[in-house]
Amino acid sequence: MAKNKTIPIITAISIAVGILAPLLIYDNLRFETVHYTVAHKDLPPTFNGFRIVHVSDLHDNLFGEKQQKLLAAIKDENPHIIVITGDLIDSDRTKNALDLVKGAVEIAPCYYVNGNHEIRTGKYLSEIKPALIRYGVKVLDDEKTYIERNGEKITVIGLSDLCGGEDDQRLALQTLAENEAFTLLLAHRPERFGIYSDCGVSLVFSGHAHGGQFRIPFTHQGVFSPGQGLFPVYTEGVFTEKNTKMTVSRGLGNQVIIPRINNCFELVSVTLKKA
Repeated sequence: MAKNKTIPIITAISIAVGILAPLLIYDNLRFETVHYTVAHKDLPPTFNGFRIVHVSDLHDNLFGEKQQKLLAAIKDENPHIIVITGDLIDSDRTKNALDLVKGAVEIAPCYYVNGNHEIRTGKYLSEIKPALIRYGVKVLDDEKTYIERNGEKITVIGLSDLCGGEDDQRLALQTLAENEAFTLLLAHRPERFGIYSDCGVSLVFSGHAHGGQFRIPFTHQGVFSPGQGLFPVYTEGVFTEKNTKMTVSRGLGNQVIIPRINNCFELVSVTLKKA
């Protein structure tokens, strides 16, 4: 009797694996371009319609020879700038990441802030950062710069993961954002949205959560992300707190061999609008 009961169970498992396996493979090979329009009352009028492509958590993933598929998708968005919010590489793998950078700088000015994977290598300051600068990327390690259009400007701030403590990041951001009007913040960790909001930045670009890695079918709810734990809140989309908005990318890669389920990679395109 026990043997007979086992057969239907094995059959059910086999059917489930047969259904899930192609979906698992498919979600880990493709990316989609997701569009958001973000309205903010503090946006200078000359930046109305300003387009930003957001690249996050590539983890040295590859999309076509020398990243041609991904670069073509970025170019199709006709961005004014491209922002890269960390984990561009994975462990010591950098070739595909650098191929993307080489092509991206030919499309639009690129602004970058590091993530935990760059820092974890121990080679960020000695090798990775110099390479990015050499290719023409504006690297922002607890630094800010300005973009001007027709006499008006916005501030771009990069909050480095070099010093990962919350108190240190709060202090650094308070100093960088003080007395600035409309600010774009590049920060790898979305779980610190409260800090970004307290410091009064206008719009945050973040990643890190990988969309929650495994998303519950028919929902956008992820199961787990670093820094947020089970059933994380900040995994994709646009969030608002006080006068601060944050866009979170599901990212374009995986950490080593951890697959995604019901959660394909994404390239994010944001259009700014004067509220």
